[in-house]
Amino acid sequence: MPRSVGCALRSLALALCATASLFAQTVHSRFATVNGVRLHYLEAGTGAPIILLHGFGETSHMWLPLIPKLAVNHTVIAPDLRGSGESAVPDSGYSKITMARDVHALAQNRGWTAVRIVGHDIGLMVAYAYAALYPQETERVALCGERYEHLADRQALRAGHVARLAGGATPFR
Repeated sequence: MPRSVGCALRSLALALCATASLFAQTVHSRFATVNGVRLHYLEAGTGAPIILLHGFGETSHMWLPLIPKLAVNHTVIAPDLRGSGESAVPDSGYSKITMARDVHALAQNRGWTAVRIVGHDIGLMVAYAYAALYPQETERVALCGERYEHLADRQALRAGHVARLAGGATPFR
């Protein structure tokens, strides 16, 4: 094979790899109906799943600067919680436990049995409820933008979950 053809093939292979990487990082807007509620979510990447939960008065779009960076090595979804963004606005069901069940149902629809979950502000409370309700399905949890020590006093959340979630926390890789 002539040297110029070999160089061209190597260049084409590198370009295809770069294009595949960029495609994995492209953020897609999707919808799913879970627990009788139509949820909107953003999705990108491939790999171990990470769920990003927005704060009060925000939507999944708050995560747009971070999603492509995480999508290099992870499948990332960022739902609009019920009543926010493009998700449905039901008359009831706004407890954090109900929202955690919505997010869990979305994860189950994706076929995920273990997730890493990040919550900001109100999303923090939903992420915490998720981890407390589904400890065997929560690999890691990151709680951002709020002190969460006071959550340990709530009856619905056992102290064992707090200890498990707080101990051995490591950054996402």
